Amino acid sequence: MRTWSIYKIECLVTKKVYIGQTVQNPPIKRWLDHYGEINNSSNELYLYRAIRRFGIENFTFQILEIDISLEDLNKKEVEYIEKYKSNNSKYGYNLTKGGNFTVKSVIGKENVRAIINSIKYDKEKTFVEIARIFNVSRDIVSDINNGATWYFCDEEYPIRDNSANKNKLTENEVYDIYAKLKNKMSLTDIAKEYNVSITNISNINQGIIYRFLEDDSYPIYVPINSKPRVSIEKIKKVVELLKHNPDYTYLKIGNIVGIGRKTVSGINNGKLYTDLVEELGINEFPIR
Repeated sequence: MRTWSIYKIECLVTKKVYIGQTVQNPPIKRWLDHYGEINNSSNELYLYRAIRRFGIENFTFQILEIDISLEDLNKKEVEYIEKYKSNNSKYGYNLTKGGNFTVKSVIGKENVRAIINSIKYDKEKTFVEIARIFNVSRDIVSDINNGATWYFCDEEYPIRDNSANKNKLTENEVYDIYAKLKNKMSLTDIAKEYNVSITNISNINQGIIYRFLEDDSYPIYVPINSKPRVSIEKIKKVVELLKHNPDYTYLKIGNIVGIGRKTVSGINNGKLYTDLVEELGINEFPIR
């Protein structure tokens, strides 16, 4: 059965939030879509402007609710937007009251079908170009492509594979890559063998894409020349500073403890050293 999720993106600097819905599984893929749009200068949504201003490390992605039926999806999104007041510019980045108000109430079924036809048959056109033709955002085109807003039983989703990597890997190939990573084959050599980018292999290693293993299996391979793990004493100090000094920036905390700003951000958001942080009794992220 096809189900949807509601997610929240929060700015750690302003505390403003964005509420969204997605059909993608796992839902984190929706965050990767947002991530891919950050540097797209044609996308001027408040959320993306804020990310460009404050930096991606100052934003968190959280799943609020999963396994939502299509019948309840829009109602749930409206409820969460009301709860967080995120369509009020003082508190959030949503432009409407939610429930796909913009897409279903303004675009109309005929235009959605036209967008679908453009996605299917105008393959030389990017989502950004299609969005300009129909005077909508690139996000709306992407959501229509994935069946996240309008869903037609006679279509197969996604309508167009819009991934940057045209050489899509099969599940068997991904498991072969896992084996090569475990055998410490270099990311560069694996990328050459499968004719994909090093970034894709790195993302597979980190569990960002093609996530077929348990969460604690990633990263599969830690290069020998990678930076040594931060000691539990330093992590404990970082956690204390995060909890008790809300005005301290990641940079300031990093300078105090003797680690990098991005490492502090990763610890705060549960992306780095989660095992050690959990030993300190912290089970919810971000820490602040």
